[in-house]
Amino acid sequence: MWRGCLNLIAFTTLLSTTGLAFAQPPGIPPIPPGIGGAIDPEVERIVAQLEQSGCLFGYGASLSDDIVNWPEYGCIRVDGAKMEDSHWELLLQLPSVKLLALHNTPSAGEVRNCLRQLSQLSELQLDKSLDDSGMSTVAEIPSLQAIRIAETKVSDHGIWYLEELQNLKHVELETLPVTHQSFQYLKRLPRLSTLTVSDADLAGPWYLQQGDFPCLGTLSLQGEKVNDEVANQVAQLTGLVEIRFEATKLTMTGLAQLASMPNVESICVAKSALADAPCSMPSPTTKLMTLDLSDTAAGDQFLTSVSNFPQLEFLDLSNAKATDQGLSQLKSLNELHILKLTNTAITNDGIAELGCLPALRELHLGDTQLDGDVLDHLAKIKTLEWIDLSNTKVSGEKLAKLATLPNLRGVSLFNTPISSSDLPYLRKLARVDEVYVDGSQLSLAEQQQLREFYATAKTSPLHR
Repeated sequence: MWRGCLNLIAFTTLLSTTGLAFAQPPGIPPIPPGIGGAIDPEVERIVAQLEQSGCLFGYGASLSDDIVNWPEYGCIRVDGAKMEDSHWELLLQLPSVKLLALHNTPSAGEVRNCLRQLSQLSELQLDKSLDDSGMSTVAEIPSLQAIRIAETKVSDHGIWYLEELQNLKHVELETLPVTHQSFQYLKRLPRLSTLTVSDADLAGPWYLQQGDFPCLGTLSLQGEKVNDEVANQVAQLTGLVEIRFEATKLTMTGLAQLASMPNVESICVAKSALADAPCSMPSPTTKLMTLDLSDTAAGDQFLTSVSNFPQLEFLDLSNAKATDQGLSQLKSLNELHILKLTNTAITNDGIAELGCLPALRELHLGDTQLDGDVLDHLAKIKTLEWIDLSNTKVSGEKLAKLATLPNLRGVSLFNTPISSSDLPYLRKLARVDEVYVDGSQLSLAEQQQLREFYATAKTSPLHR
């Protein structure tokens, strides 16, 4: 019996031309050596008793990709409010605990003694658990490589103890009473590669020096206390590759500072208070490939400066303020592969402006006012591999034009007015791997018949 990650992803019905009626979820990864097979009855007994005490085994919400290699019963979520001292002693009898997620666990009792003895612990998550005094015990776990601290009373003083954990690679601090002072301690971690901080007051100088955060590649800062002043401090971390400023008070001035950093390849400022304005920069970026402006006010004024990002491969303007006029500015993005315009004010005429993008592969146009006439423009973008037209007014005979796209692998038509009269045009898409029509006006029986048609067409000699 193997207890791995317990989270399962619900898959929607798929119209596939691969010969299968439904899309198949990815297979379970190979089980690493030592995981699976016969389980020691004594271990089974301990697990059963701990489960009755609120422990969850196979907990899969990890900060690290290494979780796929961790052993059986090595990932545990604990509700400290239900744990007795004897239960902590039982936990120590389990082999090779790698991930321990503590919820509602005070520093009192046997928990600290237990932590000291978990010699193989790689990741510790503290949710409403421990305090500054408890962090002194955490500092005695040299094997730790990842730690998440959320909604606790841990302050800057508690973060100071992390200096002792020289193997830490991932740190996540969420809703803590910490300030920029914590960065004075974290910058001394020689292997820290990802750092996430949310809802913290980071204003003020960070006193960064050359050599600080030597391995930090990804920095994520969230919350309204993050602004252009913070961006100015972040800009000193010239080794950063990925930056996320979500739900912040960043302006276009701050975005320009981040985008001007020499090694940054990905920036996300989703849900931030960006006003629509040009992003003025002294010179174009050379490495920025991913830019997420979703759920901001960025629109046509910003797009007048999009030529400052000539290497962009991914641009997300979902729920932003772009219009047809702004889309005409995208012609300078010769490397753009993925464009997201979900829930924007674009019309069919705006999509006509995208025909000049030579590398465009994915186009997300859901929740817009597009109708069947947009298919005239889409059919001219021969590089397209995926199109999302969900929650639009697309239907009619022009659906057949999608069959002229030589590289098209999938089209999403969820919640569209497609009906029985459109079936002849949908059948022309037999070559397309995935066609989603859930939520349309087609009956379940018609959807099943369409699936069967695709499956038969895919395997027929004429199709091959």
